[in-house]
Amino acid sequence: MAEIPLLERGSLKRDDANVPLGWRFLNITSIGTYLIKNSAGVLHNLTFNKASDNGVYTLYDGLDATGTVIGTVDHPNSANNPTVFLGYDVAFEEGLTIVVTVASGDVTVSYI
Repeated sequence: MAEIPLLERGSLKRDDANVPLGWRFLNITSIGTYLIKNSAGVLHNLTFNKASDNGVYTLYDGLDATGTVIGTVDHPNSANNPTVFLGYDVAFEEGLTIVVTVASGDVTVSYI
């Protein structure tokens, strides 16, 4: 593995694409199937950002919804507890896909 160089000014490390190191993210606010990453990586967490209706969020190690299930979150109506953080810190090998079944949701997926 190649050493990641420091910037000339400051101490923020960057990857080969000149992107600051840290968790990448995708914020999802509608029903659908989302390919979050098309290669190996690490799923850090899911953060439910606001109250929503009941819904299911299914995470897959794969390029679509036919991959290996990482987890299924049956998120209840969350009016009384709108912000929820679910830590995973698990590796995936093929890619990361999430299927969302709630239209009023607002979830942020953090990964690398």
